[in-house]
Amino acid sequence: MSKFCEICSVGKTRLVKEHREIEYKNTDFLVDFIYLLCDSCGSEYAGTIEIKLNKLAMEEVKKNV
Repeated sequence: MSKFCEICSVGKTRLVKEHREIEYKNTDFLVDFIYLLCDSCGSEYAGTIEIKLNKLAMEEVKKNV
């Protein structure tokens, strides 16, 4: 479900899931991070829900180390 961009208030955002390689305690991990991307101004940002999900993904990595 798209919503209007919180940055420009014109464009609609779409949810993007991106695999990112991170290093934690000298170990590399692939983590899925999500964010919103505006089709008008190109802004990338995370709302409250995305921030919480990204935090949970990082906590999962830390738990496995």
